[in-house]
Amino acid sequence: MKKAEKGEEDEAIYLPHHAVVRKDKDTTKVRVVFDASAKGSNGLSLNDVMMIGPTLQPDLRALITRWRSHKICVVGDIFKMYRQVRMTSKHTNLQRIVWRDDISGNIESYKLLTVTFGTAAAPYLAVRSIHQLADDECDRYPRGSAVVKNSFYMDDLMTGHEDLSEIKQICDEVKNLLKKGGFQMQKWSSNSDELLRFLQDDKDISKTMDSIEIKLDTVIKILGLTWDRKRDTFKVTVNLPETRKPVTKRLILSDVARLFDPFGWLSPVIITAKIMIQRLWLSNLGWDDELPSELVEEWLSYREALQELQGIEIPRWIKTTSRCKEVQLHGFADASSVAYAAVVYIKVLDEDDRVHVTMVASKTKVAPLKQLTIPKL
Repeated sequence: MKKAEKGEEDEAIYLPHHAVVRKDKDTTKVRVVFDASAKGSNGLSLNDVMMIGPTLQPDLRALITRWRSHKICVVGDIFKMYRQVRMTSKHTNLQRIVWRDDISGNIESYKLLTVTFGTAAAPYLAVRSIHQLADDECDRYPRGSAVVKNSFYMDDLMTGHEDLSEIKQICDEVKNLLKKGGFQMQKWSSNSDELLRFLQDDKDISKTMDSIEIKLDTVIKILGLTWDRKRDTFKVTVNLPETRKPVTKRLILSDVARLFDPFGWLSPVIITAKIMIQRLWLSNLGWDDELPSELVEEWLSYREALQELQGIEIPRWIKTTSRCKEVQLHGFADASSVAYAAVVYIKVLDEDDRVHVTMVASKTKVAPLKQLTIPKL
């Protein structure tokens, strides 16, 4: 941040900002949020006129599925990623704020010199920067360069290998490559204690995370997924808010939208909620009309039963290695008059002739209101 010069006001944009306090965070408990969508005197915001750029990072579901294939896995993230990327000086005037150190002081104008959280192009600019860094350093760090380009989702790293010495070298290359651009890795976690000790021998900002919450977006979830590094399993977390009355269509749709099941591992449970929503649409009730008592009882019973999901664990590693004798994918599909579904399992025959079967993913849909035959579904 740099104090703004006078005489440049014609090309300046001021961003409202406020602090968001997250006591549940292990790092960055206070995050400053900048509102680049706030309209100016001409009716436009910075985000309205900013080119966003294409999506560069891989799909998170594909990234996690690939992460499951590694016997030894590792995660970590880049410390304050956006703030390590410098803006071109001619564009810093478009990121101005007003500030004073105390309430009795004079208000001053400042220019933000780095990529700013809340601007539409921020994700592209940050990811594009580390990709360029990977290209620049690929001759010196070939393994690290490939991982930086293919195994990061924004600032989160998810990678692994079946050989401990190989993954040590990969992590070492990733750390050293990122340092060349001023980036620093933190919050390392792995299912291998030896790898963790190796990663934390230096003085980097680092903290072992025994469990990692899996999120595809920032919406607070009723159901979530957490990876437990010690057991190397995914666990279902249930975060039910207090039941509100009256129970309406709007309330149920809001709760169902927060049922987080990106891989369909909870499909037999989630499809019940989808069927219930279809019944609500058929009931011709208003958004805020109280539901009939039988529907209310059914919903509250379902909602309470979600707590039972907390005992479910899904293995992270799908038992694949280069020494496997055989790997098969098995897909199944079925339909009823109310819903239809498909599921994929992976079957692995390891080098000792042991068979391992793991669920990969599934999809469900409610049958359309226009009746179709079960064979068609």
